[in-house]
Amino acid sequence: MCQVCDRGQATDPYNGAMYLRTLGGLELEGAQLSRPKPLLLLCYVSVEGSKSRVDLAELFYLDARDPMSSLRVALNHIRSDAEGALDLEGHRVDALVDSDARELLLAWERQDYQHMVSLYQGAFLDGFSLRDWPLELEEWVYGTREYLASLVRKAFLNLAQQVVQSNLNEAAKLATKGFKVAGAPDPEPEEFRQIYSLMVLGESPEALELKKLAQDYGFALEPLPVLGEASEQPTVTTTPNNLQLRSSSFVGRTQDLAEIKNLLMASSYRLLTLHGQGGIGKTRLVLQAGLELLQERQFKDGIYFVELEALTHSGQILPAIASVLGLTQTGADAIKQIAGFIGSKAMLIILDNFEHLADASTHCSELLGLCPNLKLLVTSREALNIDAEVIYMVKGLSLPSSDQIGLELALSYEVIQLFLDRAKRAKLSYQIAEDDLIYVIRLCHLLEGLPLGIELAAAGTKLMSAKEIYQAISEDYDSMFSPSRDLSERHKSLRATFDYSWNLLSQKEQMTLVQLAIFRGGFSRDAASKVVGATLPILRSLVDKALLRVNDEGRFDRHLLLYQYTLEKLEQDPNYPDLQAKHAEYFLALSEEAEPILIGKGQLEWLNKLELEHENLRVSLAWQLENDSEQAIRQASALRRYFEIRGYWEEGIAYLSQAITHAGEKHSESYLKAVYALGALLRSNFLNDKAEPYFNVAEKLAGSLSNQQVLADTLNQLAGIAWSRGDLDTSSELLDQSLDIKRLLNDKRGLAIAHGNIALLAKLNRDLDRAKEHYQEAYTIYDELADESSKAETLRNIGRVAILENDFSRAENQFYEALKIVLQVGDKKRQGWLLNDLACIACSKNQLESSLSLLKESEQYAKSFGTLRDVANVLQGYGLTYYAMNMVPEAKKCFGESLQLAQNGNYRDGIATAIEGLASVELKNGNFEGAVKLWGASRKLGTDTLLLKIYLKNRYEQDVAEAKAYLGKDVFCDYLTKGEMLSVDEVMDIVFALN
Repeated sequence: MCQVCDRGQATDPYNGAMYLRTLGGLELEGAQLSRPKPLLLLCYVSVEGSKSRVDLAELFYLDARDPMSSLRVALNHIRSDAEGALDLEGHRVDALVDSDARELLLAWERQDYQHMVSLYQGAFLDGFSLRDWPLELEEWVYGTREYLASLVRKAFLNLAQQVVQSNLNEAAKLATKGFKVAGAPDPEPEEFRQIYSLMVLGESPEALELKKLAQDYGFALEPLPVLGEASEQPTVTTTPNNLQLRSSSFVGRTQDLAEIKNLLMASSYRLLTLHGQGGIGKTRLVLQAGLELLQERQFKDGIYFVELEALTHSGQILPAIASVLGLTQTGADAIKQIAGFIGSKAMLIILDNFEHLADASTHCSELLGLCPNLKLLVTSREALNIDAEVIYMVKGLSLPSSDQIGLELALSYEVIQLFLDRAKRAKLSYQIAEDDLIYVIRLCHLLEGLPLGIELAAAGTKLMSAKEIYQAISEDYDSMFSPSRDLSERHKSLRATFDYSWNLLSQKEQMTLVQLAIFRGGFSRDAASKVVGATLPILRSLVDKALLRVNDEGRFDRHLLLYQYTLEKLEQDPNYPDLQAKHAEYFLALSEEAEPILIGKGQLEWLNKLELEHENLRVSLAWQLENDSEQAIRQASALRRYFEIRGYWEEGIAYLSQAITHAGEKHSESYLKAVYALGALLRSNFLNDKAEPYFNVAEKLAGSLSNQQVLADTLNQLAGIAWSRGDLDTSSELLDQSLDIKRLLNDKRGLAIAHGNIALLAKLNRDLDRAKEHYQEAYTIYDELADESSKAETLRNIGRVAILENDFSRAENQFYEALKIVLQVGDKKRQGWLLNDLACIACSKNQLESSLSLLKESEQYAKSFGTLRDVANVLQGYGLTYYAMNMVPEAKKCFGESLQLAQNGNYRDGIATAIEGLASVELKNGNFEGAVKLWGASRKLGTDTLLLKIYLKNRYEQDVAEAKAYLGKDVFCDYLTKGEMLSVDEVMDIVFALN
């Protein structure tokens, strides 16, 4: 792990002689530091990252007479007893020692679960405490302890899932260890069921014990019974209740209802809290659960619903409960009066919207203690955090995986059923038309299955189509507003729902949530800490309040519309520009850290990491282009390989072009890197004419800056451009110059590139043994460097040599091996190339349906991530296969379109291949003279990629023999010679005339 200092230079910040142990206790190995508070301060900075002195003084010494002076004393103790443990320059403090907690978090981010469980020697700071620590600091310790332990539990479960297919017993053992992780909070119901399932699969003897424990907890570990349609009217019952039906029907939530009722009926569960963000449908869910329990004659002494939304302080909650129960006189002893009324009755009380009365949660504990058969069902955007509480997470309705499904399948989803039901309330005749279905599904995805959002959106069908609603909400979520008078104000719009949650947050939580809007598309814990200063407990608190979500990779995000809400607030914040600058600096550092790894070991891990941060990288680059041209050219050039491998070449070209334009012509290393990077990105997509001017600038600038590395790379690129024009002498001369420099620099990667170019020239000269030898040398070096993407390209080239040797079996093996690699690294452009190669081999084996299937997949990649050249190649593959299927008109069309694209892109090989295909088509159409002329023209270009001649060799030779027999040998040779003398323009005229 490395950081980037203020000058942007990579340094190793950690003091290897010291190591901070935090898991199972707190100890700094390799130093004498033992004072508890300075040791905890070092621990805090190690886990949370660089912090300002002011923040540390307020956190650790808020009650001191002079907090800054107390902080200086503590820092001096650390400097004295653990020299080199902290970086104390400037106004910030940073740790220079590594810790097991930090190591565990990094292992989680790279999904190294085995390392996580080996690191975990006990709960975070187990047994550590201070007599006088501030409340916020104590909350940080306990919050971090639970967070780290919960990650370790997830690590155990992930490891169990990895081995479940091969070793069921081991999977069961790992799951059990996950359940028993020291310091972890109670597992979520989903985790509980996962642990039990793994135990059962592994035939663990502890499974029965766990099942009994689950029954005590109320978890439904057996398959849940499928409920029928929920009745809108309760059956006639004498059970006391005040439940009232809502005007709209209840749709879906079948599994949620079953699980909630199972939990309430379990003997050991007394208080169940439905937790989730505003608008998720908690109130409707508890009401429906209450109605169904009433129908099933549960809680014979009463089911009561207490609405808490209108209450303004916690002192009003007991009178509200008393009023619902019919008690008219309550005073100082209200809790005793209520408990006296309930006594031992079997009763369920539903407390709706508890979040703004959190300090009244102790009343719940008292009531449960005094009333042995009472159960409480609570809805809250924030946990009550009392011992009796069990939390049930309420999530959005499940969504169709694609918007390209039929109406019948779409209607099987509860989210579509809800939309249709509410749309019919707005317009009785409304039906989802086939044309509208795609926008209904997209709308549900935009709203992430949020029931309130779905209902508000569906109300718009009275005046608009689904397409118009989708477009309106995409532009402005305030367009969703309900005029209904029987809705509470906080449910009349999404903004009101968000405002309600916002007002429940502390000032620090509000500030953090707003500042986190600087991130787009999610963010890591490290980024949140370094850019915004968000600590683990603050992040955990926002997760607990359902305002942030954390995924399996440990990244945080939030509902898209909540992001828009907080972004509006951020844009009004006077600190917004400073935050933008910090965000840009962080992602510049991340990009430059990734740059050398993208051509070596760790390539896949960092490609995936950058993919997760793609939206943040875009934001960072956009800001730099407007504000800091030097940072813009540094970041854009650092990301060149990412843009190339992952198929974002158009985006990369645009960023580099703008960065260079904004920078102006400069005599600097960063400008040289950017100019070369733009040329390389253009050439990797066969835009040689556009790339060459940049390489010419790079060649001169590299010479004047004495940058031999870039000079050698540039000469190599110019050699490739010369080769593409057929100027092999110039190409060979430039390659020799580049190779001489690479040898002087002992540049392994450069030598691998040189071997590849030598192999290419050898292949063109049909010295196939020499080509194989040099490709193998290149592959060996790339393998040593762990450059997976270059390994795949070299394997593809080895396969293409095998094709020329008529060894299709070996070629196919090479192509599949290369495909396996590019699938791993996510190199979508090369996926398209290899699928096309494999389609041609399938055609040569007469596996024509398989060929068409591979071509269809290749076409998708070519159109999404490739160039006109890639599309032309796919069209040639189609032409080859159609020709093999005797579908001559289809073959002619594909070869003709391919020729047009190849000519537009000045793609020499593509022109030759398309002409060859059209020649065979003309032969089938009886135009022997035209066919032979076109053969001559294709042969003149000297290409090694002629499809029919290679993949349908017997068919091609039969065509040639037929033409010779029809025309006679001398006439055949005459037309062949005439074809060789034609220019490309003349050939195109012939082709257009034929069409």
